[in-house]
Amino acid sequence: MAMRLQVGDILLNMKTVETLKGGWLIEVQSVSETESGESFLINAILEQTVDEYGEFVRTRRFSIVLPRKLNTISAIDSVLYEIRQYIETHDDEGLVDLSGNFPR
Repeated sequence: MAMRLQVGDILLNMKTVETLKGGWLIEVQSVSETESGESFLINAILEQTVDEYGEFVRTRRFSIVLPRKLNTISAIDSVLYEIRQYIETHDDEGLVDLSGNFPR
């Protein structure tokens, strides 16, 4: 019997990304395994505080297809780099698919 995957099992949860558009916190909302079992589908929110008092927060929803082999301490910086690139080139909600030839 497979163990239920928890949000806390995803190393991206509660990580921050510094971008040209400011700093963003990644908050994983849900995670499920893909049919193959080789990747996770992660639904997350990007959060950014937009005033000095922390009262106003901008949010964006996005999803990530994250191969199981990239949910490791040694690969997480590469994953954060890809998310940073996504934030800097997109202003809308969307999908970051890391299931292709990665890392480059």
